[in-house]
Amino acid sequence: MITKDSLMNFFKEPTIENFKDFLEQHVGESNEIDFKSNWIEDSKLAKIIMAIANYGGGCIVIGINEKDGHYEATGIEDILDPSTFSNKIEKFFPKSILSKILLKDFIYDDDVYGKLKGKKFQVIFINT
Repeated sequence: MITKDSLMNFFKEPTIENFKDFLEQHVGESNEIDFKSNWIEDSKLAKIIMAIANYGGGCIVIGINEKDGHYEATGIEDILDPSTFSNKIEKFFPKSILSKILLKDFIYDDDVYGKLKGKKFQVIFINT
């Protein structure tokens, strides 16, 4: 399982390579990491963001399917625009918290990424 220190390294430098390593190292969800196969209802998303913020920070990865305790990097079809994302969550949080929430895209177009080729993910970073 990825450690909080490893997660923080990914936070410091969220590159496409570091995200690939993060996916390869991780074996499941934790208090600071949540996986979703697709975008979920705004109020449910806000509750997860708040829980992760209260824990001390972390991320929500959109594009990971969980079935029977196994996680698969399935990706998502469409990337959510950052302004649409902001509109989804702004009614739930004060500006002081909104400024600590970042949406980042990870798109694997190249053959060098193996089974990730052609997949898209989005990660919501919650910093505290």
